[in-house]
Formats: sequence, C-alpha cells, structure tokens
Amino acid sequence: MRPTPVSALPWRVTAPRGKLTLFADYEDIWQGQVVLYLVNRTSETVKFPAQDDDFYVKLEALSDSGQWKRVQPHLYSFCGNSYHEVSLDPGTYISLLGWVSPEGRQRQVRYRIYSEAGIASNVAFASVSDRSIEDARTDAMSRRGER
Repeated sequence: MRPTPVSALPWRVTAPRGKLTLFADYEDIWQGQVVLYLVNRTSETVKFPAQDDDFYVKLEALSDSGQWKRVQPHLYSFCGNSYHEVSLDPGTYISLLGWVSPEGRQRQVRYRIYSEAGIASNVAFASVSDRSIEDARTDAMSRRGER
C-alpha cells in the first residue's frame, strides 16, 4: 500500500482541497469489497494507526432511530507486531478496501475511520445483516467504547 499523487485519482473521486477525505466508490467493487480512497489534500502529513493493513475503517449504517452505528465487527490482533502507524503526505492518497455485509436489508451506509481522524465517507444504500449489527454491537471494539 503506497501513497499515490492526487493527480492520479479517478475522475469520479470527490476530494476537496484543504481536506482529508474518505471517499467510497460504491460503483467499484474489487474482490467483493468497495474500493475506498483516503485522500490528503491538506498541507500537513497525517498519521493513522493501523493494524496490519486495517486503518480501522469500518462500515456504519443509519439506524431506524437516525443514528450512525458501526455494523462491521472488528477483531484486535493478539500479536503486537500487527500494530503500526502509516503516514499520508499532503497531495497523496491511499486506496483501501471496504467490507461489505454479505446479506441483509437495504440501509444507508458509509465508512468511518475509527481513530483520531474520525472521518466518514460519502453515503450509499447497501445490504446490512442483522448478524453483523449484533456482532459489531458486542465485539471487542464496542467493549472499548468505540461503537
């Protein structure tokens, strides 16, 4: 996973100048996952905690009560070697893959980075299973208070 200059972004990726953006290209599915673009168009280098190649980008769905809830379960690694930090320089982006619920009812969804950056992607409709909602509600990340 190498940062790429923003000049190489696909034309349909929206990433305003001066902002850090997470753009989900819901029309681009690769190996069953949504292609995501983490774009740094600020003037500062931004650092992200990561677990292996996971930037803690998780799928969220809009609940019936109108709140965004994480619906993608997370497993922390037991090995300390999995944790590191990734820097994203100004004017660059990284492509990531976003998990997709294998089944369920259609809901509004987005991706959010569960770290200090806390940015969320654009919104679309996708399937979300009751099982993934329950698994995310009771996993280790939720027990740490990161719902």
